Amino acid sequence: MLREDLEEHYPTLHVSIDDDTVRVSGMFPVRDEEGGIIDRYQIRLDLPADYPKSLPVVYETGGRVSWTEDRHVNADGTACVMMP
Repeated sequence: MLREDLEEHYPTLHVSIDDDTVRVSGMFPVRDEEGGIIDRYQIRLDLPADYPKSLPVVYETGGRVSWTEDRHVNADGTACVMMP
């Protein structure tokens, strides 16, 4: 179901499996209210084995977002997933 949803809504994101982690990676489009793409970010999203009980771990992998609290990125490079 995840692969089908990504193919339909986010065709530039791809699924792989590493041990117990489902990994989604690729280009993520940021859209405006009308659905137009205003920017794109290279990301990696790791879904833990107990997802959705645990939150996904998200990384911006293209180097465009600095690792600072002001940008909602932790010192280890993980992004805050609780902010819009």
